[in-house]
Parts: sequence; C-alpha cells; structure tokens
Amino acid sequence: MHEWYISIYSDDNGNTWKDLKDASENAFSEFVVDQTGKLFAIREFGSLYSSSDNGVTWQFASNNILKSSITKLIHIDETHLLALTEDGLFYSKDTGASWELMYNNVNSNNLIFSNGSNLTASTDGSWYFWNGLEMTRFTDEGQTQTILPMPYMSSTYSF
Repeated sequence: MHEWYISIYSDDNGNTWKDLKDASENAFSEFVVDQTGKLFAIREFGSLYSSSDNGVTWQFASNNILKSSITKLIHIDETHLLALTEDGLFYSKDTGASWELMYNNVNSNNLIFSNGSNLTASTDGSWYFWNGLEMTRFTDEGQTQTILPMPYMSSTYSF
C-alpha cells in the first residue's frame, strides 16, 4: 500500500501496519514482484531496490543506471526486466543485477523522455514503447527496433 510520502505494509492480513522504508528512511512509491517472489521497489526519488526476504532487508538494484530516476519497471519473465528512465530504456538479463541501455532516443523533438511515454511487454517477448510522438517495437531482446506506423489523429467537424 502506498500513501502520500509513506509506504506501509501488513504481514497479518491488515490487522496491523508497519512503515516500509529503506535503510535511509526513504519511502517506496511503486512495487513489482517477480515469479520467484523477489520484490522490487522504486523509491520516491527513483532509485531501484530489491528484497528477497519480503521487505525485511533491501539491496540497491540500479547498477549501471546512475544518472536518472526509474519511472517504470516491468518484469518480462523470471530474470528479464525493463526499466524506463528519463535517460532511456534499460534492460536486465539477470534479475536487475546489471542493466544495459537499450534505447536513448532523446533529441530536440523528444526532450523529456519519460513525460507522457508508455512502456509495455508482450507475451511474445517484444516490447512496445510510446514516447508521445511514435510507437517503437523492440524484438530480439531489444536488438531490433522498428518504428510502427500509427494512424493520425484528426478531428472532424460537421456543421
């Protein structure tokens, strides 16, 4: 459960609640659990942490993502993750132990990478990223990128 400026959890079906913070007393803002039960949490300022003991202890999990805050985290499968940041799209093949920058299409037309963007993973292993201007499909673990044609939105008026 997440409230403004504080994250809390219950381990007794909601009878009691405890603050959920990292060692520096920072609250978490988003949680994702993989198929093995490993818990990932994004701190309120974007750092990624993981826990293998139901949140009792937390380990820093943003290795190689040093300059930017994570805005979205997606589990593709048991070991593969995607992290969307303001600097680009990062991919992990080892449950978040290390990250590789896969896409950093930041240019004059797309100055704020994560503002208004969306990221999702398909069951066929492909990823789709909308940056507010175009849709990109990633296949082959991000090695192949295809900009998809999108229908133009237009308003039609009749008088």
